[in-house]
Amino acid sequence: MIIQLPKDLLSDTYSKPRVYLCQTGNDRIGELVVANLSGTFKWNSYHELSFEVHRTYTDLLSGAEVVNPYFDLVEGLRVVYLEGFGYFQIQDPDNELNGISDTKSVTAYSREYELSQKYLELFIINKGTTGSIDGVQLYNATDPAHSLLNLVIMEKFLDWQVGHVDAELATQRRSFEEDRISVYDFLMNKVCDTFKCVIIFDTKNRTINVYDEETAGSETDVMIGFENLATNIKISYSADDIKTVLTVTGADDLNIRDVNLGLPYIVNLDYYCTEDWMG
Repeated sequence: MIIQLPKDLLSDTYSKPRVYLCQTGNDRIGELVVANLSGTFKWNSYHELSFEVHRTYTDLLSGAEVVNPYFDLVEGLRVVYLEGFGYFQIQDPDNELNGISDTKSVTAYSREYELSQKYLELFIINKGTTGSIDGVQLYNATDPAHSLLNLVIMEKFLDWQVGHVDAELATQRRSFEEDRISVYDFLMNKVCDTFKCVIIFDTKNRTINVYDEETAGSETDVMIGFENLATNIKISYSADDIKTVLTVTGADDLNIRDVNLGLPYIVNLDYYCTEDWMG
């Protein structure tokens, strides 16, 4: 997902993004008044958006009770557009009525989630066997029939297109043989693992963009804090991720002693090499 946070031109600060309800083809229905808007954004997986929609709400300017005109249209498989972030597909919303209020709790996944709902079957690439499509490279703009990215989406998702592909990756070839796998899993697991790349989905333009994993990403001037976009921040730590010794073994008792000062392991104490830990 390519994120461009909405910015106030006068104050030069970022503002809370607005939420628009859309048809499945991205045609806007109208702006939603939402509560408890939050998002979980991941580098290598689809993003998750959650919020609540009330049938009635209090207008902040007039103080009057207003009926939300789009409440009944908030349904599964419709789409919401989060300003500056892109499109999200609504999953089945929960509708809670208690005699006083009528509220829908909504969860939506970034639009590329729809790629997980269709499958490649008997998909054989560069195997030189019966049924295999050979001579296929990662991306070939002039020959889609031998372009892996085009073959993956051309029959299942005609509204998705290939966007940017790093030149050094485009001409590379790999072989695959899949009995049945979702389009999303094939791209995010098989393609990313074998080509050592990162795939970034642009849900606004519905493009699939591929970057070398060593050079993917860029810095921004976005600073998230309690004074602008954040309402709460949770930081989790895992001691299981701290490793200082890696023992290297191989088949037939193969080891690294001869090239590692007689030791069978590699030591890295960088995590603890700070004044806080070592004094």
